[in-house]
Amino acid sequence: PDPSAESRRDAAVKIAAQCTSTTLSSEERRLAEDILGIMARDVEVKVRAALADNLKDYPGLTHDLALTLAKDVESVSLPMIRYSAALTDDDLITIVRTQGTAKQAAVAQRPSVSASVADALADTGKQEVVTALIANKGAKIAEDTFAKVLDRFGDDERVTAPMAKRGSLPVGIAERLVNLVSERVQEQLIASHALSAERAAEVVRQRRARAPAVPGRRTGRGGARSCSARSAGRPGCVGSRPEAGRWAPSPRTIWSRASTRS
Repeated sequence: PDPSAESRRDAAVKIAAQCTSTTLSSEERRLAEDILGIMARDVEVKVRAALADNLKDYPGLTHDLALTLAKDVESVSLPMIRYSAALTDDDLITIVRTQGTAKQAAVAQRPSVSASVADALADTGKQEVVTALIANKGAKIAEDTFAKVLDRFGDDERVTAPMAKRGSLPVGIAERLVNLVSERVQEQLIASHALSAERAAEVVRQRRARAPAVPGRRTGRGGARSCSARSAGRPGCVGSRPEAGRWAPSPRTIWSRASTRS
């Protein structure tokens, strides 16, 4: 390795540490920031990466320096994009609209994500990015953005499962979600209180009522076939419903399981 590059990297770490300390005078801090600005354009990636990693959560970082590092190669930019409070929503939306998946995912994983940035992330249409956004409890997501995500990823449990785990969901989204997800995710919805057990059961019941009848099945009163222990869960049995090519338990069973787990 280039010894001069290693020396500059070490210097970047030390100067960044000094800049983030509270012992510098205003003049000393300005001088340190000028030096950091020069180092942010160093030809060696390792120097710039060390700088970004040590400044990523510095609240006093200048916007220009943060943006310079955020526009760099991924090994430099990702810590800055994910953590720096110096980046504005406009900066982040530009990154989301113009950069690749890794940088978009870094935006989605920030400690807090505004509704406008979240909407831009949803517009990427990338499962990895959208999953990171939905799983981020610090993200503010509007109902329209949730709807957009469900339009595209309603059949992808990598997205719907973390959505069901969010602390709160708009009622319309929760009801729509319960109609899209598997039994296991329905239980998560109820357990997290995103949707009341009563309402979830009613939505599932309505979906079951809309399911096409299975031809050639003997039915009892009301068109439903009663189930023995052997036949429970088979098509046409009371307490069963179609679910992604299989038969899942009744709303009462889902409710009971979710209440037990919560």
